[in-house]
Amino acid sequence: MSTTDILYLSMLLGSIPLGHLVKISGSPARKQFLCTAAGICLGMALVGVWGILHSFVTILGTYLIVVSLGPRRCEWVAFLYVFGYLFFFRTCTYFGFEKPPAHSNAIQLLVTLRCCTFPFEIFDPEVTGETDSKKSKRPSFYEFLSYSYCYCGLTTGPYYRYKTFKDMINQEHPKQISTFIPAIRNLKTVPFFGAIYLLLNHYFQ
Repeated sequence: MSTTDILYLSMLLGSIPLGHLVKISGSPARKQFLCTAAGICLGMALVGVWGILHSFVTILGTYLIVVSLGPRRCEWVAFLYVFGYLFFFRTCTYFGFEKPPAHSNAIQLLVTLRCCTFPFEIFDPEVTGETDSKKSKRPSFYEFLSYSYCYCGLTTGPYYRYKTFKDMINQEHPKQISTFIPAIRNLKTVPFFGAIYLLLNHYFQ
């Protein structure tokens, strides 16, 4: 088991108490900031600057397409862009670029999935909760960054829609949601799956 794998596992386990902290942190703005900061720090620690740069370019390109083309034309252009960049990411060594770190594959894939559907949702008032049409026409880069780099599922999945992210951020009574008991229940399976992983990793690596 490599040092990177140990770091990866530690981050996965650390995200459990972090989730509880996010839940009780208070305002939606604070939750959004914590989720974004945790995701960026997790990515930087796991894959470094070069590994996370690809996902950042994906997010930045999607944002520029959305704000430049607007709601009527941006969706499919952004869709083609993010999957085109994913193709480049997978083949960048053929163009003379350094091969991305192993764990950056998962981050890039999840960011790609989020960015390809985000333009379809960001202008929907039912999803954003914005009643001001001017606001819905100019989504902020921070909104793109916070959803794309939200630490929840960033390296393992599952993919979830922007609406799910907004619902989590704007949850009105988060303290009524149980987190400790479900976490303990799920942690009971860790030794079993951990043993299987180590066994398979030893014989089939």
